[in-house]
Amino acid sequence: MTGKTAEMIRRLRFARVHQPYTLAFAVILPIPGILAIIYGDAVSRALETLATGTVSRLMGMGLLIGGLTVLLGIMLGRSLLEATGLTVLAAGCIVYGLGVILGLGLAGAVAGAGFLAIAVGTLLRVVSLATTAHQITESGNQS
Repeated sequence: MTGKTAEMIRRLRFARVHQPYTLAFAVILPIPGILAIIYGDAVSRALETLATGTVSRLMGMGLLIGGLTVLLGIMLGRSLLEATGLTVLAAGCIVYGLGVILGLGLAGAVAGAGFLAIAVGTLLRVVSLATTAHQITESGNQS
């Protein structure tokens, strides 16, 4: 195993312990994303009711690209890349969460709220990364 590969695996193991939700979202959310890209609206009755195939596929691309970008950011130790991926993941979750609530009404409230909660959590992680980066920059400027 090369030094770079070993370092990437070390970072993923570290993330598994210290960023379990981030890692889980990055690994699991691309799965419905791939399904949405392939099947379009057929992947969700709510989106089938509310949206066009294009919206479902864009949401799917957001979940897939966002998840892969988060994983890449973690493996390379690039917080900006991770934050970008999280933002794209959050956008995909917002589209789906609102789609479920608007498309199914009360019947979609639980699933929709769950995806909106995931979106809020990922955006809070982005704020945390930005705050940390700002604090590091500020402490470097004071030296």
